[in-house]
Amino acid sequence: MKLTIKKAETEEELNKVYQLREQVFVKEQGVPQEIERDSADIKAVHIIAGNGDQVLGCGRIVFDQDTGKIGRLAVAKEYRRQGIGRALCRELMNIAHRKGYKQIILHAQVGSRGFYEKLGFQSSGYIFEEAGIRHIKMIYKLKQE
Repeated sequence: MKLTIKKAETEEELNKVYQLREQVFVKEQGVPQEIERDSADIKAVHIIAGNGDQVLGCGRIVFDQDTGKIGRLAVAKEYRRQGIGRALCRELMNIAHRKGYKQIILHAQVGSRGFYEKLGFQSSGYIFEEAGIRHIKMIYKLKQE
């Protein structure tokens, strides 16, 4: 499989992102449809991992002041545990680094905390509930040259 990671730029690509997120978050995890898509989608940088025209994974980053916030990282069920999520997250981290941001935050589902720790994120604060799922805030400090 030849995996490509790129910015989602066309309406068709964004629609595929939203379809994958609906499959993963709404159908698999039970996130309410009305909160899965939010106002941050408009200002976010969305990326996709694909194989040809097929979108296998997606993620977004939203920038605010000196911080980037990664969110909506999703991989199609049949393609999980193949490094796609890691590649997406690294690309989002690289985007923030290239733009000169100082840190990245995210709200990790508690079961995914180890995944983000391997990428260098550190837990911050207490476990909280978001969309009916237990999460923890995680932070990654970017080193600027």
